[in-house]
This record gives sequence, C-alpha cells and structure tokens, in this order.
Amino acid sequence: QVKMLSQSGIKNKSQTIELLRLIVRTTDIDMRLSLLNILKSADLPCRRLFLDYNGLRLLHNWMCDKTDQLSTSHHLYNVELLNAFDLLPITNITMLRSSSVLDEVEKLAGKVKADDEGKFFLNFTTGKLF
Repeated sequence: QVKMLSQSGIKNKSQTIELLRLIVRTTDIDMRLSLLNILKSADLPCRRLFLDYNGLRLLHNWMCDKTDQLSTSHHLYNVELLNAFDLLPITNITMLRSSSVLDEVEKLAGKVKADDEGKFFLNFTTGKLF
C-alpha cells in the first residue's frame, strides 16, 4: 500500500484516508519516514484534508513515541516531522495547540516564536524554531 501511494502520490480523498490509516498502523521509523515523504509531496487540497481529518493528532502520537530516541534515524525522523509541519497548510497556532503538537515541537526545538501571521521558522543550524 505504501509503495502504491508513493508511486501515485496523494491526489484525492480516498488516498488521503488511506495515508491516515497507514499512519495509525505504522510503528517502524523507516516506514514512517516514507509516509512523511508521501505526505509532503501530496497535493495541497489533500494536505488540507489531512488536517481536517486530525492528521496533526496522529503526527503528535508519532512525536510522543519514545522508542529508539538516540539513533541517527530518529534524529532524521524528527527533522522530517518538522519539515512536514512546514509544508502542511497550518493556518494558525491554535491548530498546533489543540493537537498538542506545539508542546512537542517546543521540546524538540526550544522556544517557539511566531510572526504576525502565525508562521514558524526553523533554524537548521541551531535546530530551533523561530
């Protein structure tokens, strides 16, 4: 299913729902990285739909998963999660707060600042959002 989605991309509602189902079931970090790449390349309307179907809460669950935290792949995984957040059409900080993602991002990256439009910026040199 993952291979099929990666080849076709996420272009409609049913593919978005299938991605959400896979996110719920996946525990392997490498598979999660593949699913994040699929999400990041999804069409914009499908990324909006991902948010509408509580996709941020599912990603929050991934962030709270404490397995294998010291591995190199886990650090790459955290960076990919942050990159995915950057590509999602998150319209306001309330979405991040209500899904508890903001708390986990603060733990990962230090203090978070939002500009007037509520956009976040990640400094990859320091690993902090600003």
